[in-house]
Amino acid sequence: MTNLPDLVPPDSPVAPAPPVAGTEKASARCADVLSAAALFSGSFCVSDLAAAMDTTVVDLTEPLQEALENGLMAAQGHHLMFLDQQTREAVYARIPEPAKAHIHVAMAMLRWGALPEDIAEQILLGRDAWDATVGRSLLGIAESVTRRQPPLAVSLLTHAVRCGSELSLSDSDISRLRALLAQSQLLAGAASQLIGQAPDPDDVSDPLLRRRLHSVLVQADLFTGRPDRALARITTSMERAHAEDDPWLRGLLVASLLSCGEIGKAETQAEILLAEGSPGAEPEMYARTARSIAHYVRGQAESALHAADQGLARAAGVPAIHPDDLCRLQLVRSNCLILLGKAPEASQAIDAAQLHAETVGGSLSACHAARAKVLFLTGEWDQALAHTDAGLRTRDNSGLQGYFQSLAALILTYRGRVEEAQERLARLEAGPYLMATYQDDVPPWAYSALDEARRHHARALGRLMDGWRKGFGPYAGQALAHQAADLVRLAIRLEERTLAEEVTVTLEKLDPVAYPPYYSAMAAQCRGLLSGDLHVLESAESYYRCSPRVLARARYFEDKAAVLAAGGFPKEARRSLGRALDIYAALRAEGCAAQARERLKHAGLTRLTSARRADFGWESLTPTERNVAQKVGQGLSNPAIANQMFMARSTVHIHVSNVLRKLQLASRVELAVAIARHENDGENRQRAETACEG
Repeated sequence: MTNLPDLVPPDSPVAPAPPVAGTEKASARCADVLSAAALFSGSFCVSDLAAAMDTTVVDLTEPLQEALENGLMAAQGHHLMFLDQQTREAVYARIPEPAKAHIHVAMAMLRWGALPEDIAEQILLGRDAWDATVGRSLLGIAESVTRRQPPLAVSLLTHAVRCGSELSLSDSDISRLRALLAQSQLLAGAASQLIGQAPDPDDVSDPLLRRRLHSVLVQADLFTGRPDRALARITTSMERAHAEDDPWLRGLLVASLLSCGEIGKAETQAEILLAEGSPGAEPEMYARTARSIAHYVRGQAESALHAADQGLARAAGVPAIHPDDLCRLQLVRSNCLILLGKAPEASQAIDAAQLHAETVGGSLSACHAARAKVLFLTGEWDQALAHTDAGLRTRDNSGLQGYFQSLAALILTYRGRVEEAQERLARLEAGPYLMATYQDDVPPWAYSALDEARRHHARALGRLMDGWRKGFGPYAGQALAHQAADLVRLAIRLEERTLAEEVTVTLEKLDPVAYPPYYSAMAAQCRGLLSGDLHVLESAESYYRCSPRVLARARYFEDKAAVLAAGGFPKEARRSLGRALDIYAALRAEGCAAQARERLKHAGLTRLTSARRADFGWESLTPTERNVAQKVGQGLSNPAIANQMFMARSTVHIHVSNVLRKLQLASRVELAVAIARHENDGENRQRAETACEG
């Protein structure tokens, strides 16, 4: 067995040190084993300790058993650890300072074959005793440590680059370590630090190192919000190197084009790249991301989702891929799932992206943006507002400030809080376009809603129609189906039926196989509005009854009420309007409700109730909320209530949340008790009234 003094060069001054409290009775062999064990920062496997001391597990059995019996160490499964961290630190401090570095380096050399990060940790701790042997060892593990533990690699390689002469490294070795340092900084989330520090790729002779540096610098530009610089950098590099056919560089070109919002050009380059065979994991992931985004902004959600899944599958287990790229792909998936009406699956994709962003790396602001979108569409508007504010507080929100402010303004407008919405839009700032945010349709949507709330109907229609014809940002006009009904409704109001026909025909021509059912439902809704044909309009009802898009469902019933009123069916119109108003009440969308009443009154529907309900208490509940509350009191689950009332589960969830809020209760159990008490009070009042009448 190798003793610790044997690991130290003879000329290293090792002064005797007093024993640590609690170890006075330990044998010399046990004390030496304790000193070696103290070099491990946490728990350790006995076989690792044996390798570090160049002995066998059997030879360590007796001294380790002594340490266990004396209460100095404890077993943790197949590992051992000091029972008291202070004891470990004291034993470690007992090793003379001049000897520690040599011991750590020797430990690293003896443990060759262990995990690269464990060796790297020992080498880093022994940096005051580095020599040529350490230099050769460091070169052997640097690549693995960069991929597996980027923050550790940053510390290790920073010291290595500074101490190149002590490690007897050649110029080419130092160039390689500097390239790895830049890559580790990128993977560790320190992209801003490496810009200006990394070597110029054109000054590097090794083609593989040059390509690595190109990749790192382009990605650093992308992740620091400078996609324009990334695009210029990669375009210039490809021209200088005449490397237009290099799949690695072309993959970076695709990523840069995406981040600059050049979706069409990115898709063209991506298809060329994918047609050439196997470009490698990272270029293929960029290409499939571009394909997914391009299909998404055209509204082709199924094919977009398939491409995103292929990109994630290709990237799985590839350490060199930046965490932000994986996070972004999950968010692409979530947007596709939202378009397909799969809100729970979309939330799961966002959960995966957010976990990745919090633990490994990625854009938290993009996670908040995707979450806010799901919550807005499914009617959880209070939570959606909370996520817009959380997104604005994140440090990486440079390209999303306009999205967060405009989504908040849209909700506030629908809730009748017009002045607050205007203040939000006044703070809207244009930022750089970030890959996979593609939320360019939200600001004009918010402005249009605000215009309509202020009765500037022509201006509201102009905003929507301009976007429909030209697209918003990367979006093709027909991808904006969620705005089509508003567009047709405004066009009919302003007697612009040609415009309404244009929008409706565009939707009707879309291939139902390539586009989600939402498009077919919206086409039927627009055609029914335009023609006044109730049968055509009602062909969309089966979709809206089960759709998680709560606001879209309310708009449908409002449109149905308008068609019924115009057709001379006032009773049925009031019933349909009531369903819309119930949803608006659940959303606290007073602005939408007021516009709906005005619209139906203009259509000839009279005797519309506009009395304001109380904010809290039983009188504040809408008829639908009362019905839902009674079923909760009967012990029914949300899915069961949804089936009985022909609602989407998300709608039931909203109603239950609103009932709890209005009755100031905390749980379904409290609600069930309150309902029983309320019904009992009602029965008692009825008996008392009957007795008085008698």
